[in-house]
Amino acid sequence: MDRDARSYLWDVQQAAEAIGQFAAGLDAASRSSGNVFADLGFTPAEVEEPTAKSALIDAIRETIVRRRLTQQEAAKSAIPINRRFRRYCVAAWKA
Repeated sequence: MDRDARSYLWDVQQAAEAIGQFAAGLDAASRSSGNVFADLGFTPAEVEEPTAKSALIDAIRETIVRRRLTQQEAAKSAIPINRRFRRYCVAAWKA
């Protein structure tokens, strides 16, 4: 076995040991409430914003996939939305 293969094998063995040590320190798995933020101990008020942001990100991602847009095409199609959103934010802030 050459030096690279021995080095790789050693890395794999070290990783396996680290995973084993990590797994040994874990408690039994618990059932999720369906909201990762709540499961992490955030209060209901703190959960609202990241949950809404996650839903928005999922909707954007699904739209990009459905339309089969490249990253560049997706960015170009978002420019008019950004301008309208900025105007809306400024108008709402002034009100």
